[in-house]
Amino acid sequence: MHKARTFMKVLAAAALVAAVCSALAAAPANAARDYRPSDDGEPTGTSSDPLESSESVQIIVRGLGTIQGSGFNCTRTCSRSYKKGQWIALTAQEGNGYQFSGWQRACGRAPQSHSCGFKAGDAHVVYAVFVPLPPVTAPALTPPVSVGAPTLVPTVPVSAPTLKTTVGVKDGRTKRKVEVQFDVGASSVVTYELRQNGDVVQSWQSSPFTGRSTRTIWIDDRVSAGTYELGLRIVTGTQVRSFHGPVVLPPPRP
Repeated sequence: MHKARTFMKVLAAAALVAAVCSALAAAPANAARDYRPSDDGEPTGTSSDPLESSESVQIIVRGLGTIQGSGFNCTRTCSRSYKKGQWIALTAQEGNGYQFSGWQRACGRAPQSHSCGFKAGDAHVVYAVFVPLPPVTAPALTPPVSVGAPTLVPTVPVSAPTLKTTVGVKDGRTKRKVEVQFDVGASSVVTYELRQNGDVVQSWQSSPFTGRSTRTIWIDDRVSAGTYELGLRIVTGTQVRSFHGPVVLPPPRP
């Protein structure tokens, strides 16, 4: 009986050993190498790049005008943000009846330019100032002067500059001329057109001038005697004014 029990224990031990060996044989040889730790969702590194700072720029327009450039198209009060140090380029454009006076808080220099440039961060509020144009005025009409041939000028509206037809000496010859008297408060340029029956016979353009001035227009000898209309287009900044009035030309003199 004792020998039978011993034999049974030996068989049981042998079976256990065989099971363990079978399990070890079934495990892959690279099991240890395939082990990976579980991902807990936390970042494995951090960035050392600092966040880029931004600068706000506000444009305030005083008067009638527009500021354009670098994303702005501003007629009142406008704001934009830029990267610090980014170059900002602005341009001022006058509205009708106004002229640009200058910048404040940025681009201050003499004389003031219509263009303004600076880096974001150097100025946060920029004022653009526009002021009304001075009015163009004309003196009271004076009687026309007759030299040689009759040169009476029909009545010209009081709102127009004074016209006076006469003759003078130019290049050693007696020539006809028309004198036009202005009084303008800011730099202006005048375009003249001598017309007859709607056709332009002769045209000129003046150099810039300011204040009270008499401009002399010499009439080409090829323009025959008669009644003509003189049109004047006065440009002051962005403001344009037009006048016209009749003039009587005497015959050209040899």
